[in-house]
Amino acid sequence: MRIQRQTVAPPRTFRPQLLNRCRYRIITTKTDAIQRSVRLRFCRKQVMNYQNDSIRRQDRLLDQPEATELLRRGEYGILCMQRPEGGGYGVPLNYVWDEADAIYIHCAPEGRKLHCLRECDRVTFCIVGKTQVLPARFTTFYESILLDCRARTGLTAEERRRALDHLIGKYSPEYKTIGRQYVEKSFHRTEIIRLDILSWSGKCKDNLHPGATPPGANSNRT
Repeated sequence: MRIQRQTVAPPRTFRPQLLNRCRYRIITTKTDAIQRSVRLRFCRKQVMNYQNDSIRRQDRLLDQPEATELLRRGEYGILCMQRPEGGGYGVPLNYVWDEADAIYIHCAPEGRKLHCLRECDRVTFCIVGKTQVLPARFTTFYESILLDCRARTGLTAEERRRALDHLIGKYSPEYKTIGRQYVEKSFHRTEIIRLDILSWSGKCKDNLHPGATPPGANSNRT
């Protein structure tokens, strides 16, 4: 009788430094939706890449501290997606930043947004801050940021409740108690989308920021 030899691989050496390379640890679960939503906080850190190198007008860059403040206080943003049948689809939405590397938006459990995201989870989210139209100069002062994101759905109930609580804190801070009651009442018919920020950039023009050109000053830039 011939005995086949089996080679046993030596155990891998645990290297703590590998944890620094990860953003999320995925736990194997029964469904892909739940698998995508599990985040282990011990290896989560802010990894948003603020990158303005690709902006053509390097004289109109928005400094990162000002871009961060706009991300924090922006009233709404435009979520831009790809339609499965071709073309683009954009919709204005309220949002809240988690003060780390993601923003949350809420919607109904079914709809066009979710249909688009099931086909392609890479999206952009544009936030426009203060603007000022100058008719006599044929131009506009503005500030804006553009986020390149990956959309995640199928989040845990805990993360969805936390996102809704943050949304209440941003838009209805004086009504948190009533807001939380409303959340529980409508929780079953509310979906939460998390946009993981992969990279972002910011742009502005003129007098919306300190040291810029004041209104009425001579300028040929448009």
